[in-house]
Amino acid sequence: MRNISWLAALLACPAVHGATLGDVYVEKDDCASELLFGDWPVKKRTVVHGAPSVDSKQVGTLEPDTTVSTLACEVHVIPGQARIVGQPYNTTRDLDPKEVVYILDSFEGGRTRVFQNGIFYITKIATSTTQCEGKDDPYRCWAKVLKEPEFSSWIKIKTTGTGGYGWVLIGNGNILPTPRNSH
Repeated sequence: MRNISWLAALLACPAVHGATLGDVYVEKDDCASELLFGDWPVKKRTVVHGAPSVDSKQVGTLEPDTTVSTLACEVHVIPGQARIVGQPYNTTRDLDPKEVVYILDSFEGGRTRVFQNGIFYITKIATSTTQCEGKDDPYRCWAKVLKEPEFSSWIKIKTTGTGGYGWVLIGNGNILPTPRNSH
């Protein structure tokens, strides 16, 4: 519930002031809709970590044809970078054209969270280096993407049977959510 209230406040006001941004931006419990909590089948052998980092201690391995329960999720973003080359989209007109804009995560409606000088904004902006090639899109192409953001999604799991806990990096079909209508 905390994230829903925070998200509602963020969307109501296009800028959030006084924030800081590290090398990795972590969005907790705000994963994509396909990352639903519940029981998920393990499809491929998967390493379980003690914390949501590939550098953390490995605490186990999940084998195919087992099941895990998801308890939490985190999306880790290495921010992308962009340089302003035109008039920013209307929600970000007060960005400093001399400073780098950091590209973070996507929102509904083709909007993206960006960061500059201690302020988070929700705006329309290109997120890949090729998105504006050959296009005249004033909504997104007001910035030239210098570096694309990099994403990784982690889920905190409890293994069925053993009761062990840990974090799993998901992707490449290693663990898949069970569709809601299959129950």
